[in-house]
Amino acid sequence: MQDKPLHSAADSISLGSSVGASLDIQVCFSVLQIRRDKSKLLRMEILVPVILLSLWKHGHAQSCKATAYSQFYHKIQGHVIKTYSAVTTSLQCTEKCGLHADRYSINYCFSQGICELNNANHLTNPESLVYSAGCHYLNHILRAVPICSNKLCSYPLVCKVDNNEQSHKCVLCEDVKEVLLFPRKSVEDKVEHELQADVQLTAFTISMWVQADPNTDNLTPFGYATVSQPNEISVYLTKGYTELGITNTFETGYPSAIDGKWHHLCATWQNLDGTYKFYIDGVKKLGVKTSMHQGHVIQKGALLLGQEQDSYKGGFQASQSFQGNLSSVNMWDRVLNAQEVSALAKKCPNEFEEGNFIGWSTLKTKKSSGVKLWTCSNQCS
Repeated sequence: MQDKPLHSAADSISLGSSVGASLDIQVCFSVLQIRRDKSKLLRMEILVPVILLSLWKHGHAQSCKATAYSQFYHKIQGHVIKTYSAVTTSLQCTEKCGLHADRYSINYCFSQGICELNNANHLTNPESLVYSAGCHYLNHILRAVPICSNKLCSYPLVCKVDNNEQSHKCVLCEDVKEVLLFPRKSVEDKVEHELQADVQLTAFTISMWVQADPNTDNLTPFGYATVSQPNEISVYLTKGYTELGITNTFETGYPSAIDGKWHHLCATWQNLDGTYKFYIDGVKKLGVKTSMHQGHVIQKGALLLGQEQDSYKGGFQASQSFQGNLSSVNMWDRVLNAQEVSALAKKCPNEFEEGNFIGWSTLKTKKSSGVKLWTCSNQCS
């Protein structure tokens, strides 16, 4: 399935300005309307940028893919890398842009005769585009930004610079090929895989990519239960901490991963000495305990994604269910070392390695109807 655009190239996005007004960003900027009550000087300052835009488009097709964005009475705030004074025209201001390779936009404040060069624009930092009387904001047509801000999109959609490099689109995933989307807090939404063969698990590694909805709390992306122990293995997320549970003993000393971003989470344990480790984005995090359940053997059970089990394959509570996205969930029957975990975290989720105990290719087929499997066309670069 292709990326789902929230906005087309010609759509507008409403952003709040510092004065509480609504600012419509038109990606395909073409005409600046001149109000009759503006001064002659103001009319001149509008006309010059229009001429300048045509100069910037020289050698490019005259289409929406080759247009710049301009906003009168606005400026990018907090990203100025160079300021020039005694500037009398916007043309003088834009001539300065070629001196700085990391310049992405211009604030021409004609009321003060100041030209400001910015290392950000309305795509990278939309919250910084604010109302400013006497200033004129101009985006750079020939210097595309590599990323855009997720503040332009509604969760779980993320922002991606469009192919025309001057606008954006909101897609479900960036560098993730396959995603299980848990759209709500519900006891109905889950992935359930029950092992059929007897197992004697003396060590394990759990690896997963998680994007938790930042507007929720108390989330269970992963749980493994046996008939005798519903909390055999669990990963639990809160806004205050991340929790790893092994045989009903819980380590809560890890930082939170609920921020709307993709994170690689990995947990390891072995019964030889009971040592366990927890990694976030490839970095080992220090917990409070040093070991849990030395000599314990984990029996055959059921793995569930999205639900916390208070009983075997049951006892769900909506308040503890997962809401967000999961990808590349895998489990091994051995402890992966720090180098192997780091390598997994550095790879894109669409380059995952299958776990030899339970693999993603199996789990993604065991979803309930409320969980959506999205396939994205984006590839890692």
